[in-house]
Amino acid sequence: MIAPTYAKIKNLDPNDAYRMLGSALADMRLLDQVQQAIWRGLEQQRASMDEAGMVTHLEKRFAKKKGKRFKPLSYRSSEEGAYVALSIAFDRGAGVASGEAVDLLLSPGGQELFDKGLTGLGLHLAKELLR
Repeated sequence: MIAPTYAKIKNLDPNDAYRMLGSALADMRLLDQVQQAIWRGLEQQRASMDEAGMVTHLEKRFAKKKGKRFKPLSYRSSEEGAYVALSIAFDRGAGVASGEAVDLLLSPGGQELFDKGLTGLGLHLAKELLR
């Protein structure tokens, strides 16, 4: 689900992005943050549904659309910093981020950008799941 967006942000081959995300999302904290962002996006898209209804709805959609391809996130150039911060977090989880990039990510401004990128990714993936 995330690989097409990560590949687009980092200008990577989608297969390489998928492999790197496998390593990155072994970081349980990062995985939890991504899952929470997706769930918040789902709640935002279907505010009238309760949790059980949402899960049932998603199960039905997955049963219909096996093998579905997820589109990469589209973003404006003014939003690029948020998605670069998100990609640095994935790079960090995969063990390939530079020390300077991690330092920037851990700064207050970097954390703010990361949060915006995570929120945007969660909303995008929620829309893709519901499409």
